[in-house]
Amino acid sequence: MESDKAISLITEQADLRPVTMTNGMGLLPVEQQKVILTEYDNRRNFFLQWLFEHLKEGVHYGFPPGCTPGNTDPRQWRAKPSLYKSGAILITDLLKIRSDYFSDTETWKMLGEPKGTICRKCTLEIAGEYMGCGSGAYQVGQRKMDANASIKMADKRAHVAAVINSVPMVGDLFTQDIEDNDRPADLNTRLIQLLKRFEDGMAANASQWDGKPKDLIRKVADQLIGNAPLNTLGALNAFEKKLEKVELDWNTGDVLPNEELT
Repeated sequence: MESDKAISLITEQADLRPVTMTNGMGLLPVEQQKVILTEYDNRRNFFLQWLFEHLKEGVHYGFPPGCTPGNTDPRQWRAKPSLYKSGAILITDLLKIRSDYFSDTETWKMLGEPKGTICRKCTLEIAGEYMGCGSGAYQVGQRKMDANASIKMADKRAHVAAVINSVPMVGDLFTQDIEDNDRPADLNTRLIQLLKRFEDGMAANASQWDGKPKDLIRKVADQLIGNAPLNTLGALNAFEKKLEKVELDWNTGDVLPNEELT
């Protein structure tokens, strides 16, 4: 299959950077340099085309409000999109990259040993060779998440950082995940992110909800904003604003009473 051929080519030639001046390219005749640099351009263009046949905007990456580019050619973007967790997972899966997670005590100490802050490190390997790493942190209690869920969020951020730091050209195309903080102006993108947020929450809390994530969203929404449909940015903003202030039973979808909602 063409996809298998692409994966094989990229994994065998994971380092897509050209020969550097320090290891002799600058001393080669011009014609040989042309061959090397042309090959680099061809490999880069192929990789970009292959990558964006798999990544989808709004699912694997997105833009902060006001930064959407005016064209769709990834090589001409002036504003870097944010790489989401789903995008980082897809890239590591496509390239057959192994990811491992560890407690990042060094970073935690550098931050001043803040209580309740979880720091994690993600390392990447391909065919047994170390590629690079990334760090991520998350505060226990943020978004009402317990310690286990906070560890998963810190792992998520570390994974995205590791992919951006380690996979050739991905760091040129994407910036660190900002989906936790920025809200895109596009309604469909926001709804996709809301669904992903609930899917992550259900997984992190080992939810026993007997139904689909969208049904859980609807039950929670009914409690927070009544039966108003989530088909406008106004309704979605009101729902997410109240969602930030409540505790949620991930098994039943029940919202604990909170005087701030009144």
